Order: sequence, then structure tokens, then C-alpha cells
Amino acid sequence: MNVVHFLSMAILVLLAGQQSTSVDAPDPPRARELGRVDVDEYAALVLFQDPADDGKSYRVTVAVPKPWNAPAIKADRIDVWLLARGGRALAVNQRPAGEVLIEAGSAGATANAIYFFDRSVQPRELAAVVVTVDG
Repeated sequence: MNVVHFLSMAILVLLAGQQSTSVDAPDPPRARELGRVDVDEYAALVLFQDPADDGKSYRVTVAVPKPWNAPAIKADRIDVWLLARGGRALAVNQRPAGEVLIEAGSAGATANAIYFFDRSVQPRELAAVVVTVDG
């Protein structure tokens, strides 16, 4: 019996000029939409936040909109890398915990895969976010 695995992948470029890292801004940092990646039949939104709420990390969220009655999405199916110029990958400080993604919402569910990365490089050194989904 042959088993075929499909992999959905998105490489999303981070342009340093588009990041809002103003020190004078009184508002808390907002997540910036980078693009979309397919998770099953759903178009998941990939968001980047600098800095994360803790002020010490970069945050990447893969938000998957789905009906409440649809099967849960296994957390280990989604992987995210944050790459810096020169081919460096930043260390992951935190990834989704548990077997399935946590869901929230009222009209429908949004399953969120949230990743925190070490803020070991300056924002201008960031190059790309790579998201893969095992299908």
C-alpha cells in the first residue's frame, strides 16, 4: 500500500522597509499580514508581529478559519521558520502546545498556530517566514 503525503508550503518575504518599528508609536505593535497558506481546504492567514506582546520575541501566527463542527487541526502538521539574511534561522522559543490547535471565535472557529522566535537579530536583518503544512 502506497501512502502519499502532500505538503503545502509558503515562503513569505519580510521587507524591512514595511515593518513598523517606530519607537515613538504609542500604540502596541500590531500583527502584519504576510500572506496565506492552505491548511486542508482552508486558506490560513500568516501574521507577523514585531515585537511580540512580551517585547522580547518575534511572533508568527498561522490563523486557520474553519467551521466549529470541522475536525480539529493537529498542531504537529504545521511548521514555521523565521529566516534572517545570510541563511540563518532564528531559534523557536515557543510553538503550539498540545495535540491540536486551540480554537476561538463566535461565528466560526479560528485555529491558531502561534510561534515565538528569539529576537537575536535586528528587524532589518529578517528575510522570510517559511510555513509548511503536512497534508
